[in-house]
Amino acid sequence: MLANDTSNFEISSIPLGFKGTVNLLIKSNDIDELNIPMFVIKGIKPGKIIGVLGGVHGDEYEGPQAIRDLYDNLEPKQLTGTFLGVPHSNPSAFSAGTRVSLIDGLNLARIFPGNQNGSLTEKNRLFFRY
Repeated sequence: MLANDTSNFEISSIPLGFKGTVNLLIKSNDIDELNIPMFVIKGIKPGKIIGVLGGVHGDEYEGPQAIRDLYDNLEPKQLTGTFLGVPHSNPSAFSAGTRVSLIDGLNLARIFPGNQNGSLTEKNRLFFRY
């Protein structure tokens, strides 16, 4: 498993046949940051990309488990294209089992469209805008 930190993830930098984790780094200022693991499986043939998000609300557990199950059971040789899975889009809320982030008290699902100059949750929302 390969892990790296990035705030500018580029799918083209991932080689065909890759299965591992990329840590998405979101910074609010020099002190506050979020490190969000994303599962990546890039098939042995290029193709479409599917991205799935779980854990937008920290008190919902089915989505994160489904993403982990998919990741555990898929292999690059089975895929044409790429699977991107973020089990915990809102890690602070997930660790607390709540709908809001403990960092700034905001609900990731209610921050539209996000704010490039805002808190971590507002910046996180921008990252997951698609």
